[in-house]
Amino acid sequence: MTSKTIQAALNVGNDWVDGKYYDDAESAMEQQWTRLIWPLIEGADFSTVLELAPGHGRNTAKLLPLAGRVYAVDINQTNIDFLNKRFEGVKNLMAMANGGADLDKIDNASITFVYCFDAMVHFDSDVVRSYIKEFRRIMKPGARAFIHYSAYDKNPTGTFRDHPGWRNFMNPALFHHWLAKEGFTILRSELVNDNLLAGENPSSATENTDAVTYFELPSDAQPVALDRPKVTEEAMHQMQERIRFLEERIADMKSSACWRLTAPLRLIFDAIRK
Repeated sequence: MTSKTIQAALNVGNDWVDGKYYDDAESAMEQQWTRLIWPLIEGADFSTVLELAPGHGRNTAKLLPLAGRVYAVDINQTNIDFLNKRFEGVKNLMAMANGGADLDKIDNASITFVYCFDAMVHFDSDVVRSYIKEFRRIMKPGARAFIHYSAYDKNPTGTFRDHPGWRNFMNPALFHHWLAKEGFTILRSELVNDNLLAGENPSSATENTDAVTYFELPSDAQPVALDRPKVTEEAMHQMQERIRFLEERIADMKSSACWRLTAPLRLIFDAIRK
């Protein structure tokens, strides 16, 4: 992951440290969940859920009763603090901050369901790509994911602030392409009506600038291998040389008069440590 990707994540995340939006969005959650989200995800395995960018937890509140455990990951520590206070005493929630484009705190092949709603629509496309790679790493074979993202592709050289709803440049074709590169299977994908997102009745007159995609990692997919540093033959040879050098120095010390004279002291110190 490059520093530019991290900076792109911060450029968006800094605008969501606090704000009235989180409270306003709560009122639309029930309709969004009933009409759009639940009909798509009801067949998922909620044993271990990763919720990306939970904000103040309106989606988290829906996921917690379904899940064995929810890992809620957000770029802003203020949101994590809010979640911990809102859901104080809830034992199946683990809230944690991240760097904005990674899921480093989540183990490989440990998640049965990934969820992100009303957040990735703002993400830079490089950040979206980074998270799709991370989804491949953390999802168990057979796991599913539900992701809500921007379908606005009319301003490829602009920023998310150029759109009235702060939608960043993305589109379903690109999103699907990246899913295919990681070996995911798309189960369903839809454009989303703006009125539905606002908690109003859908209207064909409104612009579909968002999309949702429900996908899975095939059950026969191979888990991503842990990254381990490669030890070259040269590095191994150098290590063996250092060990041989230390063994020779220790042998020299043991044959010296100083080593013999200090033997009683070493015996006393060993007895004290025991």
